[in-house]
Amino acid sequence: MRINNTPVSTGTETPGRVIRKIKLENGQILEISDLSRKISADAYVVNMLAAMEIKVAPELFDVEPLSGLTIDDIRGTLGEKVIYEYRLERNFILDHEKDGVLNALVDTFMKNMCQYISHPRFAPKLVLKQYREKNSIKALSNKAFGSRPPRRVALLPAWNPLRASTVRQQDYPL
Repeated sequence: MRINNTPVSTGTETPGRVIRKIKLENGQILEISDLSRKISADAYVVNMLAAMEIKVAPELFDVEPLSGLTIDDIRGTLGEKVIYEYRLERNFILDHEKDGVLNALVDTFMKNMCQYISHPRFAPKLVLKQYREKNSIKALSNKAFGSRPPRRVALLPAWNPLRASTVRQQDYPL
């Protein structure tokens, strides 16, 4: 089983068939979708996606202080909304087992994660974490490259002893 619980700020609509919509205790709405796809005549990749769209609004931070930030700073970096996604996947599931496996994935997610993502501090902490990550990436990029873009580097072909005498520096200028 492959688990990917990385929050992603894509801003795109949830693909697939929505099988459940759940209003959580913290006021957020969780959508669980079936993204399963057929990979052979009688087998599927069963893929479940749980997604939550978090609107970046001042009332979101009533329970979690902004610590010197403004809502405009956060919106300027992340936009108006942040998408949290959690995926569970099982590969090569027979056609007649597909629905049972999907239900088991949904039940596993609900049992293990629902209390965590329902907590009142989950959404604001996720937004602040993504804001800090995005700003640290910008800072590292500016520190490494300053205001200029990174130099292009020529990729040389793999070394071949039979052709070694034909490869010259002037053939691959930077």
